[in-house]
Amino acid sequence: MLDLELIYHWTLWTHDSLTLSPLLRTFWLRNTTKAGFRCDYVMRSILALSAVHLGHVNPVRGETLVRYALTQHNLAAATVRELIHHNNDSKSTETAENMFLYSVLINFYVISQTDDPHAAFFGRTGKTENDTPDWMAFFKGSRNLSLVSSLLVSRSLTHPLIEHMVQMYSYRDLVAHGPYLDSLLQHMNTVKDGCAKSEISTYLHAAQELEATFGVLCEYPETREIIHAFLLISNVSDHRGDLIALLQQPEPSQEALVIFTYFCMIPRRLPPRWWSEKWVKGLGDGAFSLLDDEHKAWIVEPPTWDS
Repeated sequence: MLDLELIYHWTLWTHDSLTLSPLLRTFWLRNTTKAGFRCDYVMRSILALSAVHLGHVNPVRGETLVRYALTQHNLAAATVRELIHHNNDSKSTETAENMFLYSVLINFYVISQTDDPHAAFFGRTGKTENDTPDWMAFFKGSRNLSLVSSLLVSRSLTHPLIEHMVQMYSYRDLVAHGPYLDSLLQHMNTVKDGCAKSEISTYLHAAQELEATFGVLCEYPETREIIHAFLLISNVSDHRGDLIALLQQPEPSQEALVIFTYFCMIPRRLPPRWWSEKWVKGLGDGAFSLLDDEHKAWIVEPPTWDS
């Protein structure tokens, strides 16, 4: 009976709570539910996320529902591990769609349970079985799955989601004003002493990505969704330069910590979503407390966004 209640809650409320986009709301309701009825690990991911959301709006049942969500998450993960291990039908379009949807749904679930996102940004130590799953690992897996060619064709069940992410990224070409993060850009353009060229290039790339994202969010209010924070993480940890790898060094540089602190300003300004509340709160003021006095002066609050 609980599964039926959670499916009902998903179709009525949870799918609608994930985003402001009407297109994506339809995607979560129709496409994702369709995939769930054909694939058990996608359905278990739907049940897990729906259970967490129902617990959020009904705190009296919260503890029970969160435990049930964890059970569904673990069962789905076990099935996926088995599938990957045996490489069963891994090249089919349907399997690619199922795996990608699973990865995105589990990202929502894991992020909703994460109140210390810094652990993933700065690398984990002493991880135990009782730790919250590493949201960064799931995010990178989801990013890699999104690049599967069969998902990019218009007839794919997952195409609306990927197309939406591409559209969000394309707004960067429409930004007409700026710079919005002038202080950050100026400081990163003067970094030289003791830094390798590849490191300097990574700082500049990350600062430019932050500037582009801030410009979009400032000039196009309709795009103000938490998805931009994750697109930004993806864009600063690719072949053009991996800021996340620099943050995960034993002693991150002050420049990397400055960029991370600027990054944390963006999620705080975006409209809150129930599933990202703990994650955003956990980001706090970034790494400001780890900066020395010289680099604290590099942090300049950007202009406010007009409504």
